[in-house]
Amino acid sequence: MNKKYTIIKNFHLYASSKGDYNGIKKIIKEHKVLFIDDDMLMNFLNVDEFIYYLKIERIEFFRCKNKNPVEIIDFKFLENVKQISFCNTNFNNFFSKYPYLKSLESLTLSDKMDWVDDNLNIKEDTPFQIIDDNIQHFKSLKNLIIDYKNVAYLSNKISNLKNLEYLHLVNSEIRCFDTLKDLTNLNHLSFVVNNKNFDTTFFFNQIKHLKNLTRFSYSNEYSIILPPIEIFFPKLQHLTFSNLALKNIPLNIRKMKKLSALELCFCEIEEIPEWILELQNLEYLDLSGNNFKIIPIWLNKMPKLHILKCFYSFELENIEKSNFPNIHIEGV
Repeated sequence: MNKKYTIIKNFHLYASSKGDYNGIKKIIKEHKVLFIDDDMLMNFLNVDEFIYYLKIERIEFFRCKNKNPVEIIDFKFLENVKQISFCNTNFNNFFSKYPYLKSLESLTLSDKMDWVDDNLNIKEDTPFQIIDDNIQHFKSLKNLIIDYKNVAYLSNKISNLKNLEYLHLVNSEIRCFDTLKDLTNLNHLSFVVNNKNFDTTFFFNQIKHLKNLTRFSYSNEYSIILPPIEIFFPKLQHLTFSNLALKNIPLNIRKMKKLSALELCFCEIEEIPEWILELQNLEYLDLSGNNFKIIPIWLNKMPKLHILKCFYSFELENIEKSNFPNIHIEGV
């Protein structure tokens, strides 16, 4: 393989490629991302050397249901890789490969699409996966996304990821909250849970130590009462609550003067309170999926607000957008 090839920028390779991998050489200067599926694992020999010599920085394993790529690929060739995603793919034993992934900055583990057959019918349930203690050795990791419903175990050694900046958890069974307080560089935390037995108070008591958070997202349709987040997260600029049974916009948000973006979606909100005018730095407001009937004209008084989203607001009466010359209203 020609060693003069430069870093790839964007290359997608699915089963539809039918094994015609020789044509890859013609476009390698244009690409940087490699998508790997079952067909590629089974038909393209030396895929790991291919990744190495072309200096691919991002790999996405997509629906590798028949083969575990961790057992096939020689990870010693992946020293340049900065981003890896496992989408509907078995990743067991992946974390034992840490000696070869010292450049890895972003890791995504997702089963968002479920395990489906070629006709998009659910074929089997997602296998249980383990995130073991070896996760602590991924010292360069900045972004960690776990959107996988059957994570049987998440090691508390996650607390050793001192460079972690973004953590996204979607799993009601994960229990590592008491270690999150040690992630001192974390600036974006996103947590999604739908479990009526979830201990909201315990969760917030553990994460309240994350004083450097600038963005926080939380979703749980069973949550009604929220803690004083304005005290917990004094640097917060972007706040997202979704699928919460709030009825009203929480009053403690009134004190969060640094907010530039506020998303309160599907929270059963019935009206927009006038005190929201006090959020003078607010630029972006998403109130989609709520029950309020009018958009108050006094929103024009907000000096920086330029985007208002109201998708799926079925109670909302017809409005005249010309009455809001400085606000781009979407969803109505």
